[in-house]
Amino acid sequence: MFDIKKCSYCSFEAAYRCDCNSDNLCNNHITSHLHIQKAHNVYAIPIWMSEKTKSYLSLEIIQRINFLKNIQDYLILATSEAIQKIEVASTKLIKELEGLKNYYRNKLSKPEFTQEDCKEIEIILKSTLHCSETNFEIPADYFAKFNLSIISAEHKDMETIKKIENLQRKPIFEVSCTPIGQNICSLVKCVALSRNCEFAVSGSSEKIIRIWDIKQNIQSNILTGHSYGILCVGITNNMKIIISGSEDKSIKLWNAGDKKMIESLHGHRDKVNSLAIFPDDSKFVSGSADFNIILWDLKNKKSIRSFKGHNGSVLSVSVTSNSEDIISCSSDKKIFIWDVSTGNAKRTLLSHTLAVCKLATSKDSLILASISLDKTIKIWDLENDQEIKSIEDSDLTPCAIEFFSLRSSFVVGYENGKAVVYDGETGEIQGILNGNNRKINDIVVSSDCKIIVAATDDGLKMWDIISDNNSEELNIL
Repeated sequence: MFDIKKCSYCSFEAAYRCDCNSDNLCNNHITSHLHIQKAHNVYAIPIWMSEKTKSYLSLEIIQRINFLKNIQDYLILATSEAIQKIEVASTKLIKELEGLKNYYRNKLSKPEFTQEDCKEIEIILKSTLHCSETNFEIPADYFAKFNLSIISAEHKDMETIKKIENLQRKPIFEVSCTPIGQNICSLVKCVALSRNCEFAVSGSSEKIIRIWDIKQNIQSNILTGHSYGILCVGITNNMKIIISGSEDKSIKLWNAGDKKMIESLHGHRDKVNSLAIFPDDSKFVSGSADFNIILWDLKNKKSIRSFKGHNGSVLSVSVTSNSEDIISCSSDKKIFIWDVSTGNAKRTLLSHTLAVCKLATSKDSLILASISLDKTIKIWDLENDQEIKSIEDSDLTPCAIEFFSLRSSFVVGYENGKAVVYDGETGEIQGILNGNNRKINDIVVSSDCKIIVAATDDGLKMWDIISDNNSEELNIL
């Protein structure tokens, strides 16, 4: 197949050629040949393929390429067919399971049961439990004492509570913040929702405060004045004033009506991370990276007093419903409960092992929930200053938290874009709100518990959790 030269002095394959005698030389004879006192012009001998060998190799390469192409085409076709079969089978199975679930639900959710119903339920249970060979029997009067249509609760809006408890929804629409003159989304750090749920306010790294019309899902206005990114926003309960805190160390008050700046407040020596407004709109409190908390008089636009005690950046602040206490958390891993009237720390809650990022209190101020970089959610009994429950997730870090107003449930936003609803007393998961995969930085719940709005790394996201038009999307977990 190959044209191989032999050494001129032996039978070994020649690797070199010298022009002095036109000798072909192997590796053994090249050294002795070069010792001869002559001028040498030595070069390596290339190995040449014959034309016949070239044609054989070309044909072999073409055949191998065609063979690999046939394998590729077969794999593509087989994969496509397999995917189609899986999709058909999955769709069929889902329909069957959904029908079976509805059938069981209808049979097992009647407020009252007849003798025939009990027999039919007995058949269902036997089939489900695979225990037909056992002497399995349900007394005829067993279900008669249960009236499932009666629900005992303290609140009137029980339909809302039931839907919250059975929550598993996808966002009904998304609102993305785009910097002026650019086609990119900025990081939305904070969001606040008006009491009547008609407008929302968001702040981001682009130094602009945006006002959104909730019903029309459009941006209605912008507020400019900060020199650095916005880290926290709030709306007074009377919806007349918007408050914003920024990396520029300032707090600005805005008229919610004409959208003009009312006042710029200066008191912190570092960025303002968080703020909370008192229920009667008379005061608000701010927490800063300068380790301090400042109480402000909203009417006179002046600071009242400072609260000092943290040894790290104050990351979140909250006000109790009776306006008597301020609660704060910090990168120093501590949670302080402050007396509003004196400015002194009344109690300290210690349990987190890393920075405590956010906290929220129930509307009756009996329960506190805190989230930390240690990837835990702590639930606290504020009456006894005791930790009730610790919820841990080794994979995800909680980033935002807020309570519902109708009960002790609260919602937590995670770094993967999902929001999870927890029971504030037991810590059990009540529902999951699916979003995209972008981090949730802040989250708020409307006063009627029907809307949840989240500030994420690529804009605002909203869930209408009590929409009658979307009631079929509610699934029991």
